Amino acid sequence: MMLSKTCKYAVRAVIYMAANYNENQKCGIKVLAEELKIPAPFLSKILQKLARFNVLISNKGPNGGFALAAPPDQISLYKVVEIIDGKELFESCALSDDTCDGRREASHVCALHDSYSDIRKQLISTFKDKMIADLLTEADSFPGKMKF
Repeated sequence: MMLSKTCKYAVRAVIYMAANYNENQKCGIKVLAEELKIPAPFLSKILQKLARFNVLISNKGPNGGFALAAPPDQISLYKVVEIIDGKELFESCALSDDTCDGRREASHVCALHDSYSDIRKQLISTFKDKMIADLLTEADSFPGKMKF
């Protein structure tokens, strides 16, 4: 499974905001970029896209910045990945460039179709069920500090 670098940055930023979640407080792009070690202009574009799809709230000006649009337990990993990388991870064929809807009777099936179909279903289920708050809880259970 491969998430794009852009998607990894998006997930890391959302987790960071969840760790510092306060409904009334925004995270400035400079602070986020420094903490996450992501170039500010690139991170800004990523966060603006998440704001367009209502994962984040964006405010301009001296007291502006980004914040989660909903509590971390209401934002799924699937939603963040789908917004940034699209559905390719969840719909691509294991061996060809075709998309796969998971049905065996589809016109194009690859040699790994049956095996990969089960993996795909599990992946989709995991990403839809895994909320950002869950990722934060899991990260807190590891010894040491979570890597951003």
